[in-house]
Amino acid sequence: MPKLPEGAERPSPDEQLGRWLAGDPICPNTSDECCPDFSCCNPKLLSEPLVRKAFMQGSQGEREAWLGVFLGAAIQVWKTDKKVHMAGRDPTKTS
Repeated sequence: MPKLPEGAERPSPDEQLGRWLAGDPICPNTSDECCPDFSCCNPKLLSEPLVRKAFMQGSQGEREAWLGVFLGAAIQVWKTDKKVHMAGRDPTKTS
């Protein structure tokens, strides 16, 4: 797994996303997040370059849809007894 070496400085979320876009997934970032497609924890999950680019250029809603796709792929790879935490906006709030 491409985890940061012990004691290494963690990238900001934006730095992490830039590395992921370039095909270099690594975690955790300074917010304790994985890459959107979880490829930092399982290299088999690394999305194709065009998918990563579409995610990065997408609106918030489009990104959330991609995150659902990425989570679905991760669930297929890992056992379903793992804890899963989805972060994001509350869809019941209007602002």
